[in-house]
Amino acid sequence: MAVLLDQAIPPALTLLRTGQDGERVDAATLLASICEKRPGAAAFLVAEGALPAVTKLLTTDDISASDAAARALWVLVKDDRKLLSPGRDALGIEGVKLVEPLLTLVEAHEDQQDKEDEQQEQQQDAGDDEDELITDAIGATKSLAVDNGDDALLLLRALAAQDQDVRDKLKGQSEILGTRCTVM
Repeated sequence: MAVLLDQAIPPALTLLRTGQDGERVDAATLLASICEKRPGAAAFLVAEGALPAVTKLLTTDDISASDAAARALWVLVKDDRKLLSPGRDALGIEGVKLVEPLLTLVEAHEDQQDKEDEQQEQQQDAGDDEDELITDAIGATKSLAVDNGDDALLLLRALAAQDQDVRDKLKGQSEILGTRCTVM
């Protein structure tokens, strides 16, 4: 299995860099999954220059592309957060330009969680029968747009820890850098 994962990295990296929009999202998702399973894959991808392609995907207007890119970027840098430092110039973009897309993901994820909690409370209060609960749960799952909000928040926090400009941009938003995330 390890050999197959390793062999998937070069074509996925090529798609991440040069593929169409959907291919780039799929490539970012695949590379993040590989990095989670294969020790050393993240360091290899960073050395091969994957970070600028991922940050480019993160800054698109497509929330699902940004979501996949946030997960991929977090997986790539979480073991070497100094890559987020402006002095390293590894991202191919100023870190401060990642703040808005990351905040958008974090807020969208929180909104989704709030809506899901509210729907569950309403269903419990109304005493809906089991079939309606299943239908609503399936519908709620399909409507989710952001699956990696926690990764986006962790990435935002790590970026702020490494980049003074990001910290300055987030001034007054202590809840972002505070205890909002339970994953850390």
